[in-house]
Amino acid sequence: MISTQNPQKFVVTSALARLLKERGITQKQFARRTGISEKAISRIKNRKIIHRIDCAVAGKMCILLSTLPRKSDHRKRTIRMDTLFPMIVA
Repeated sequence: MISTQNPQKFVVTSALARLLKERGITQKQFARRTGISEKAISRIKNRKIIHRIDCAVAGKMCILLSTLPRKSDHRKRTIRMDTLFPMIVA
């Protein structure tokens, strides 16, 4: 149960840069394959803290990342929203 007396603050970050590198796909290729603009991908990739993101956009990103095998072991791994945008206690 979450206490309302001492609420914890969470920060949502982006793991997109690590996930793209792990899968060997460029930002440009990722943008083209998801239909999300390169500018939007760049903002998400380079921003350390995410303030807002459309659920449909985040869903597209997770789906595509889940279909791409990792370079290290050539295995596919399901990418959930909390993997792409982990929350940490501030």
